[in-house]
Amino acid sequence: LLPKRTVDKDVTEVFLPKDHAAIGYLLKACEDPTVRQKVWKLNHRGEPKKEAALRDLVSIRQKLAKIRGYNTWNEYVMRESVLSGSAAVKDFLSELWLALLPGLGRELNVLESTKRLHTNDPNATLQPWDIDFYVSLWKQMNQPPSLQELGAILSINALIEGSQRVSSTVLGVDMKEHNIKGEAWSDDVRRFEFNDATTSDPYGVLYLDPCERAWKKVQSAQFTIAGSCVLPD
Repeated sequence: LLPKRTVDKDVTEVFLPKDHAAIGYLLKACEDPTVRQKVWKLNHRGEPKKEAALRDLVSIRQKLAKIRGYNTWNEYVMRESVLSGSAAVKDFLSELWLALLPGLGRELNVLESTKRLHTNDPNATLQPWDIDFYVSLWKQMNQPPSLQELGAILSINALIEGSQRVSSTVLGVDMKEHNIKGEAWSDDVRRFEFNDATTSDPYGVLYLDPCERAWKKVQSAQFTIAGSCVLPD
């Protein structure tokens, strides 16, 4: 529960830390645009100490790159990349942006139309703090009833069991849960090892972190991890 304080007999304030999981719920579910705006702006406010630390980190990375014989950190990172050189990366990102822009425009238009319908205001415009709310509302309005019912009864364990069956029967790869104490960043995280079903050769490790918790930010990410550390038994 979030800490509260009573300001007046009819007014109660709630302390909402930055990056708290509750912020995502508020932006998705809060009908009041003023509250959404306040929460969004507070969560996106600048933090001078963190910005200074990040600038120091960038400077240190540049020094490390030069020690390794590269002009910049970007050059070092791209040493084994498919796209060699900053110019190639910039060209790729520019072409990708141009390819995605029409679809993005269509989706934003749909969300703005949803807002105008919801607010009964033909001149309403979409704001940054509206995105999560109207994405959620649009899904509720357009999601088939059968899909809603499926989401209510489908558990994480059922999804994992299905993934294990597909991995084994279709790919010939065993997916087995093997949690190692101290390896994951939270007790909620589940660790799965992938091995060849015939030879038991290892293919990789999947860390599944599906549960909400305080301070956790949900974002799409993929990290390639190359281990080079010998741990004690």
